[in-house]
Amino acid sequence: MFDFWGSHVKKIPLQGLLCLLVLCFSFPLFAQQTGKAIDINVKDATVKEILEIIKKHDYRLVYSTAVIDACKKKVTMNLKKATVSQVLDEAFKDMERNRIKFSAYTVLENYPLYHAWSTGNKDYQLDTSYLDSVKGFIKEDEKLLVLKEYQEGMASLVSVISTSRLKEYDAYKRVTAQFDYVIHNLTNSTLIEFLIDHYAYNYLLGAGVDEHMGTILRTYDTYVKDVKMRKRFYDGYERCMKIVSGRPAMNFVFTDMAGQAFRLDDFRGKYLFINVWATWGVPCRAENVYWEKLEKEFENENIVFIAVACDKDRAMWEKRVRENPKGEVQLYMGSDRSFMDFYMIRGNPRFILISPDGRIIDSDMSRPSNPETAKVLRAYLKSSK
Repeated sequence: MFDFWGSHVKKIPLQGLLCLLVLCFSFPLFAQQTGKAIDINVKDATVKEILEIIKKHDYRLVYSTAVIDACKKKVTMNLKKATVSQVLDEAFKDMERNRIKFSAYTVLENYPLYHAWSTGNKDYQLDTSYLDSVKGFIKEDEKLLVLKEYQEGMASLVSVISTSRLKEYDAYKRVTAQFDYVIHNLTNSTLIEFLIDHYAYNYLLGAGVDEHMGTILRTYDTYVKDVKMRKRFYDGYERCMKIVSGRPAMNFVFTDMAGQAFRLDDFRGKYLFINVWATWGVPCRAENVYWEKLEKEFENENIVFIAVACDKDRAMWEKRVRENPKGEVQLYMGSDRSFMDFYMIRGNPRFILISPDGRIIDSDMSRPSNPETAKVLRAYLKSSK
């Protein structure tokens, strides 16, 4: 592993060093300090010097479009510089060159976000020269599919190109654009199959079985025939079907500060709004401000607000609860992650709404900061009176 912020550099494998060299020497770094972007030229700097700059200024890295072509041109040069032996098999070296290239390409998908963050321009759109450069990186070679870096790199490159004109984030529009580009612009059937599976599976895990899933399945079944791919996808589909609206909610056993156990059945007859969070999560703490406002707004209604911490360190959770006492029920999940697995929770915070009869209303409820959340809760409470 590589420690950017520590007091020393830990040992890293050759592959990791090569990737670091490619990224460091292929892209200029920009610092966001006191509202100003500072261009730091690292073209001729050593890795050690770059680390000293990072530790001194403590800033986030973003990438410049001005040197995208340099990435492709310099990768081979840096690989040659970093190679510790000239007797390596040529096929192996070629594979490693591709591994490094496509590992570097994965960062390009994040450029619009980094640009918006560094400039404050939330309406930024990728220009034609950027997209043309990215298109030039696409390489259809099914032999490279054995590399995870190639898989992720190609998926990122196609996403950059296919979704560049979407003005807002919409999961269905995004996957539709990805499908359309793959089907009409790529020719290798094995690569097409991989990418359709990749995008469909990610959509499934993110959106679940929604109103668009029928269309997704028709495209999926047309292009994906691989047995292992289909098994993974449809296993995920079956799991998602267990948490659609109307299905029984999973019973749970969580404990409070005093060690008292609480189960789903203890809240029968009331709506249950669950907040799965972690004390260390910045988004979790940000949403907790709105969560507390909602809890106060609905304190006399037939609904219970339950905050379930998924921290591994119970002592840390207890300390945070004592420092910030809340009105809602505070519970600790413990080491059993079956609840997280059942609801397919891959990130925090996650909000779940359960009906008075113990059935799922929404397994991925909108966040408290979303004005629609209060409206939805109010509508359900009104309809049950």
